[in-house]
Amino acid sequence: MAASTQELFATLRSTLDDHHDRRERLVKLSRDITVASQADTSCLDATQSAYADILAMLHRVSDELEGSGYYRYERSVAPALEEFVEAAVYRHYLVENRLVTLEELCGELQRAGCERLPLTETTYLLGVADFTGELMRRAINAVASGERSTALQICSFLRPLVQSFEALTLTEAGGRQLGRKMGTMHASMAKVEQACCSVSIRQSEFPNARGTSIVGALTTAPSEDG
Repeated sequence: MAASTQELFATLRSTLDDHHDRRERLVKLSRDITVASQADTSCLDATQSAYADILAMLHRVSDELEGSGYYRYERSVAPALEEFVEAAVYRHYLVENRLVTLEELCGELQRAGCERLPLTETTYLLGVADFTGELMRRAINAVASGERSTALQICSFLRPLVQSFEALTLTEAGGRQLGRKMGTMHASMAKVEQACCSVSIRQSEFPNARGTSIVGALTTAPSEDG
């Protein structure tokens, strides 16, 4: 009887050790994916390289889940999937100037051998919400580089996207997480609109003004509303 009890606890200890070790590996992979997603996104080649790295690491995440269930480790894995969505959506935007769908991203995961990683609607929406921050930075950089048309194009793309998020019922689409990101999305949208408006006004007043000076004015000049 005592031997059986010892064997039982030895088995339980081994199972728990395996669980904790696997969770630690998944957390590390998730962090590595976050780092890869923060690579230079100023050019398409850099974005493509970061995206390939993310897919390779997600394949390792999928392998780690063999014999277990995704939802047992969802809290460790979900951040990595959000980073994947953000990187994938940004890549597709640069190449095709459109918003890639959830179904298309699920297909990309399948083709990359990530069968054990379900991409939910909530994860997709959270990743898209983060993507709007990348678009804001791209728009500001475009203004600084004198690429006014690029900034205006981003503004036209962002506006209906943010409006679509506003129409969501948050309890059905990520609840508190998405609610927090909505504030950041509105701030990003406001910055892009302000940049586009200011660059149009200032260039009409000063046709030879450089984009960098206009961006500097956006961040340092006092408001002229009053």
